[in-house]
Amino acid sequence: MSRRSALVALGFVVLFLAGAFATLGWPPLPAGSGEILLLLRLPRVAMAAFVGGALALAGVVLQALFQNALASPLTLGVAGGAAFGGTLAVALGWSASWLGLPGYFGLASLGALLALGLSYRIAWVRGQVNLMALLLSGVVLNFLFAALVMLLQYLADYTRAYETVRWLMGSLAVVGPQAPTGAGILTVVGGLVLYRWAPVLDLLSQGGEVAHGLGVAVGRYTTALFFVVSLLVGSTLALTGPIGFVGLVVPHFVRMQVGPGHRRLVPLALLGGAAVLTAADALARLAFYPAELPVGVVTGLLGTPYFLWILWRQAR
Repeated sequence: MSRRSALVALGFVVLFLAGAFATLGWPPLPAGSGEILLLLRLPRVAMAAFVGGALALAGVVLQALFQNALASPLTLGVAGGAAFGGTLAVALGWSASWLGLPGYFGLASLGALLALGLSYRIAWVRGQVNLMALLLSGVVLNFLFAALVMLLQYLADYTRAYETVRWLMGSLAVVGPQAPTGAGILTVVGGLVLYRWAPVLDLLSQGGEVAHGLGVAVGRYTTALFFVVSLLVGSTLALTGPIGFVGLVVPHFVRMQVGPGHRRLVPLALLGGAAVLTAADALARLAFYPAELPVGVVTGLLGTPYFLWILWRQAR
């Protein structure tokens, strides 16, 4: 590991520890409150780490496939598709679980896969991805899925409608270790798969024609990577609700610091996503204590200026 990579990793570790200690230690627990720590606060820290890591990994893959720093689960409509699938499941009242994940995470993953496939198909023009078509398709798909979510809320009864509204705000509040364990399994497995495919991601980030000329089965790997991204985004957002900008900001920042090589980018983005979302959740809990902001509000407020800066930088 280079000195630059080590410094970035150290910074993320410090940020993660600051967020984790803030969540674990505030407000101070009275004596004999170990169950609150074990069943509420520790699972919340774990959930933030795994969800943040999963979203950052998804952003790494999308930015490599589309060769653009603006590609993310948010800008391509993937988060909107997952939100629609999750909202549909909530409206239908699905409550089964598997590996600590809600049974409806499958619908959220399918929604994410549908949005990603549509964005890719619309933007693929004459053998390459058209950036303008990519961004416009993401905007349009987000509007479409937002309209479908509102339709589901309108048709649902009051209880279901309120439940979907709360879910759409994004929250990392969980009880017990079951949900973080399920999210952790998916995130760790996804991270290992992407780390193994790091050389393929390096070639795909140079363009499909270059990768094909160097012997990469572009179609097969693209389909597999779409599936991995959809599973990471759909499963995590099914647990927490939509959380924006982590998948955009973290991979772009890490790439600026350590370069485009995915052997460094994948693990550092995983660590960075965990650190950023853990710190953002601690800020959401403590900024207006005893009131608690939805973590999606905090990531939106922090991520929007960074996104606009990326746009300005690319325009210049």
